[in-house]
Amino acid sequence: MLHRLALPGTLPRGARVSRRSIRHPGGGLMRAGANRHVSAMQTPRPSRASRHRARLDRQFDRIGRRFPAVKGFLDWARRPSSRLLRFPVALLLIAGGIFSFLPILGLWMLPLGLLLLAIDVPALQGPIGGALVRGERWWQLRRRRKRAPRAASADPSASA
Repeated sequence: MLHRLALPGTLPRGARVSRRSIRHPGGGLMRAGANRHVSAMQTPRPSRASRHRARLDRQFDRIGRRFPAVKGFLDWARRPSSRLLRFPVALLLIAGGIFSFLPILGLWMLPLGLLLLAIDVPALQGPIGGALVRGERWWQLRRRRKRAPRAASADPSASA
């Protein structure tokens, strides 16, 4: 039944067709009725870890563009040669953020330490990258809401 539904030329060379599935020569399996195109199986999708890493890299680049004074530090921190120093600095910053009630130390140290630690720990790259994106969206929404009352009060035609 499935082999009747498959159009000529749409199956990869060497694919085996059974009643319920199509066995891809590369080892993949397509179920009958699945709404997937065969060419999608042939091109490998990037792994979740590489997508999280790319997202974190984009966020580091965005922070560097927004705050040029920090760009040099971020570039240094992302270099593979600074890994031996980056890990202890990240742990010290996290510890300083935890003890932020003490003088000199502050809560700002905790997110910075987590950012540095996320470079080396793949399990943190997804959550930290997501938190950066959500924080940016929250900040933009906050700025828009703060500007809206000013714009309404400055516009004299809005009160008429």
